[in-house]
Parts: sequence; C-alpha cells; structure tokens
Amino acid sequence: MKRLLSGFIFSTAAFSTSVFSGGSGFEQFPNLYTNIRFATELAIACPNEHVAAYQSWRERNHIDDIDIVMDALLAKDKKLRSNIVKADKAMKEKVSSLGSKSCVFLGQILISEEYQPATHYKDLMDKLLAIAPQVKALKEKEKEKEKEKEKEKESPLDPVLIQKDLAKVETVLFDKKVVHSYGMILNEAYPILLFENGEACKDMKALVFPGGVEAHKAKYPKRWTQWRKSWGDYEWLKGDKWKAFAYDDEYPAIEKGFRLNNKFHYIGGSSTGDSTVTTIRNFQFFSDGRFISGAQVYASTEISDTSSTFNHVSPDQKGQYEIDGYLLTLRYDSGETRYRAIVLDAKDPSPIWLNGDGYVE
Repeated sequence: MKRLLSGFIFSTAAFSTSVFSGGSGFEQFPNLYTNIRFATELAIACPNEHVAAYQSWRERNHIDDIDIVMDALLAKDKKLRSNIVKADKAMKEKVSSLGSKSCVFLGQILISEEYQPATHYKDLMDKLLAIAPQVKALKEKEKEKEKEKEKEKESPLDPVLIQKDLAKVETVLFDKKVVHSYGMILNEAYPILLFENGEACKDMKALVFPGGVEAHKAKYPKRWTQWRKSWGDYEWLKGDKWKAFAYDDEYPAIEKGFRLNNKFHYIGGSSTGDSTVTTIRNFQFFSDGRFISGAQVYASTEISDTSSTFNHVSPDQKGQYEIDGYLLTLRYDSGETRYRAIVLDAKDPSPIWLNGDGYVE
C-alpha cells in the first residue's frame, strides 16, 4: 500500500514486478507509473483548474518522453499490460469517487516532492530518458511506414505500368558509395539502372514507384543522370564528369520463374555517440515458390555505465513469390501484394539487392 497526500491511499499491488527484478532499478517502475497516471487522471477530472501548474509539472518532469517509453516497455509484457489495465481502472474509480476534492488533490500533488519523478525517481528516470530518443525514433519510423502504406493505398502500383518500365531497362551495373555506419567509414556497392534511352537512375525503387519511373524522375530528379558507352565500356555522368563504373559486371534481367532457396537478411542502422539503432529485415525463399519475411529493430544506449535497450520484433509473414526480370512480386497469404525491384546473379544468387538494399545469407 502506498500513502498519498492527505491520507489518500492507492495500492500498487496490481502490478507484477517480476520483469523488473535483478536490482536493475526498474523495481520502482510500478510506483512511478501510478504516480504519473494518478496526476494525469486528476488533471482530466479538473480540466479548468491548475492548468498552467500541471503543464509546468509535465515539462519539469519530462512526462511526455516518459509516457512514450512506458508505453513501449508495457507493450513488451502481456502480463504486466493486463495488470496495468486493472490498475488504470481502479485509479479512475478512485479519482471519480473524490468528486470535487480531485482539484484539491491535484494542486497538492503538483508541488509534492513525492510526485516529482525527475528527482524522486532520479535513477530510474535517467534510464528511461536514455531510451527515449531511440523509442521516439522507432515510433517516427513506424509513423512514416504507416504514411507510406496509406500513400500506397491511395496510389496503388500498376503492374502493367511496372512491366512497361521494366521493358525499357538496358541493364544494371554497380558503383560504390561511402557509408558511415557505427563509427566506421565503408565503401558500399549499390546498383544503378541503365535505361535504353541513355538515362540512368541511382534508385532501384524507381521501378516500383507509384506512377512509374516518370513520376519518380519528377519527384527525385537528383537521383537521375545519363550513361554512355566509351570504347565498349560503360560510363555514367557523375556530376559534370563522365566516370567509369566501379565494377564491370553487368546484371541482366532474370528469366521468369527463377527460384531461390536461401535465407537473406539486411542490416541497417545508425549510431550517434552512445546510442545505436539497428534494423534487421529477413527474407527466406524456398524452391517451391514460398517465402517468409520478418523484421527486428534494436535500440540501445549506454550512459554512465548503464545500458538500456528497446527491441521491436515484427511478426513473420508468409506467401508466394515470383521473380520476373528485375521485379520480385510478393503475394502474401493475407491477400496483400507487394513489389520489390530485385537484382541478383543467376549463377551465384547471393547476395541479392531488393529496392537497392543488399541482402546477404
């Protein structure tokens, strides 16, 4: 039992703290959660009183950031999430039973030392706030993905147009670019589309872009350039100078019906100071035309010898696949169909490139 101001009692017994054991400092999480949620419920019950003081309390204690992290942590544990629902219900009932006294309690809480998470739970708050940038970044990525999905729904890809654009591709060659990854500087090979009309595109996604390659060129003109042959060798216009491609091998279109029998993964991410975000996308292709896809995102932060992590694993999805030229068609069992531009060597199909990203075994 936890005693609040003026003799008001609220229980945190509904929480399971098993996931916070081991002296990690997270054993205080239930108390932190109830304090923040209680103040929030009181503010909802008193929309016209202590408005400025409540907003100041939220900013002073970084409540917006903590809310995001708490939601992410709760999403990882079904039992704890179930207990949270019970605790929230009990909290709302108690606040409702206070009636007009809710506003009095709110005024007291906002100035109470016990209800200042930034100081009362400083160690735990430091750990949660250390994770906050990564969690917010992941949420933003999820929002962007949702927006992209909505755009795809609004402007569905036209398979007929894709085939027309594919027919205009002469070949695919590779160049290299400098990539900064986890504090290292790497040279990374990437595919370039060469079209029959002498145009070149540094973005394979142009083949599966809503509205086709012309729409892509209009939106991303800097990703387009020219190519030519000089004494039998391919060159492309890089800036204002003609350059030879970094690699001589051509990657011709793959014959329709080609099968893979490998598991591939793509690893991407970023690192800033003591924080890292890693994204892993997986595809497993089978010789019978089936596939399984999945993804994981890992975020970690190390501050003052304290390590905090947040992981998100997307459920696996299954379906049928087909390769035809530079096009990979994924027909999911859910009924959804997706398209990816694909580049590979039929004689040695590893690695493969999907929408320009390199996937290895």
